[in-house]
Amino acid sequence: MGHTKKLLSGLVIVLMMFLMVGTGLAASKVTIRFQDWRLAEKPAGPCLEEMVKAFEKQNPDIKVILDPVSVNDKLTKFVTQSRGGDPPDVVRILTTDVPGFVEMGLLRPLDDLVEKAGGKTFLKDFTPYLVKAMTIKGKLYGIPHEGDALVIYYNTDMFRKAGLDPNSPPQTWDEFLAASKKLTNPAEGHWAFGMLASPAIASIWMQSWFLANGSNFFNEDYTDTLIDSPAGIEAFKYYVELYTKHGVVPPGPTDVDYAAQVNLFAQQKVAMIVGPFATYGGIFAANPELKGKVKMMQFPGKVKASSGRGTVFAIASASKHPDAAWELIEFLNSPANQLKFFREATMMPTRQSVFASKEISGNPELAVMLKAMSTAVSYPIYHRWAEADRELVNALHAALLKVKTPEQAAKDAGVAIRALMKK
Repeated sequence: MGHTKKLLSGLVIVLMMFLMVGTGLAASKVTIRFQDWRLAEKPAGPCLEEMVKAFEKQNPDIKVILDPVSVNDKLTKFVTQSRGGDPPDVVRILTTDVPGFVEMGLLRPLDDLVEKAGGKTFLKDFTPYLVKAMTIKGKLYGIPHEGDALVIYYNTDMFRKAGLDPNSPPQTWDEFLAASKKLTNPAEGHWAFGMLASPAIASIWMQSWFLANGSNFFNEDYTDTLIDSPAGIEAFKYYVELYTKHGVVPPGPTDVDYAAQVNLFAQQKVAMIVGPFATYGGIFAANPELKGKVKMMQFPGKVKASSGRGTVFAIASASKHPDAAWELIEFLNSPANQLKFFREATMMPTRQSVFASKEISGNPELAVMLKAMSTAVSYPIYHRWAEADRELVNALHAALLKVKTPEQAAKDAGVAIRALMKK
């Protein structure tokens, strides 16, 4: 009997120890939330889900809750959750939205985590214009995940039929205009350039023409606008007059959004449109017969530069587990996973070491895009960009509809943006 009691006591002690160890292990497991609109998209979503499963397997002490969000709700949801004290730990953000979030105090600086990962050596492998854009008041707030530059896509068949050499696209504005006039035949329903002037991204699509003329919407430190500078007015006027004076743009550009311009190109109504890397696949999805008949060119002008877009991973300032969040960011951004995302989600990587892979460096179709990315300038990184953007779009529409001359529209926009910057 005594022996039985001792045995039972021993079993109880062992069971209690097991439960204590188990409870300790459970308590040590960290749960983080990953919010990303790409999780709701295909093919990006399934690709990211696979990566997260691999991350959890490699890091059994970290549980990742996926939080897909729609593109339209992404800003509101992040701000609401952050202000409510329950933000996602890791969040994908458009570069243009980062300054506003920083001003609201919603993002955690990443400098200390970057330092542990290798500091400048680690950052040097990422696309320079995106790292620069994410460095605000000396602190880094986002790690680039995917991004590319805007280029001009053109139809090589339409170039040939117009007597143009598709292997020698226009290099200057004069050459672009001359080629555009040859490509335009309204009687046959053909125009040279599919201008996108619908409000959502009209100014971003216009920015590259400013950059190609050695200007931009703002100066380097965002203390002044350059929309009404001599180079700015020259770029604005050239762009507007492609439609109002030269007639090389089809009717109604103020109603043309991204999908509409791709369709105009796919239907071979226009010979040229502006777009990022994703436009390449979009064209062929709309018209598979165009495969082998589409090329990219850099923007013509005095300077070989164009707008650079991208998304970054950031950590919410109220995250309770920034170290675990950083581990997920590092994993998703590993060279192997960036290459996987390129293959499966068709989005350009942001690590220079991935560009060196044969899959990318040996692909002649990507040569122009890689050149454009090497000289790209970020979309405006300004905390009041939404308001400034409205003024730019208003100016563009006023000039396209001939309510104002291009010069007057640019000058009025300059006055309005300066007043905004003083607030």
